[in-house]
Amino acid sequence: MKETVESAVLEKFHRAQELSSILKKDSEEQTNQDVKRQAEEVLDEFDDIQKQRQNNLKKTKKQFKKQQQQIKQESEPTNKERKSEKALAYLKQWKKHRDDWKFKKILHIWLLKNWKDLDKFPDKRFKIFLKYLHAQNSHSHALLRIRQEAQQMIDDESIEESIRERSRSILQWLP
Repeated sequence: MKETVESAVLEKFHRAQELSSILKKDSEEQTNQDVKRQAEEVLDEFDDIQKQRQNNLKKTKKQFKKQQQQIKQESEPTNKERKSEKALAYLKQWKKHRDDWKFKKILHIWLLKNWKDLDKFPDKRFKIFLKYLHAQNSHSHALLRIRQEAQQMIDDESIEESIRERSRSILQWLP
């Protein structure tokens, strides 16, 4: 009987060990699954953080490019400013270096259209412009239009006095 008790105890002991090892394996598998899940969550969070950083970097690059373009636009004269500078340089070249000077219709037209603008056309260059007009063919349609425009400026009392003075000068200088 002692042997049967011992064998029964041994069987129960072995069965307990088997159950214990099974539970250990289950708990290890459970913990492994928990660890895997936690690792996946950490990796997902890491991916999200990387995406946010990349998005922030893209935004920063876009902002930087915009700022650079604004600085470039502010520092570079606009096309109209360059055209006025070219036209006034054209006029200066006509006066000082007539041998090298060539007629440029675009700049000629700019001068004829903008002689009234005090900001674009300073008085110093306007005096050269008067001589330039005087040297032009007196029968050209452009000079006839300028003569008519100048007469209208003089007649219109709502026009600023400095522009009316320029108009008088043009009528005096034109042949």
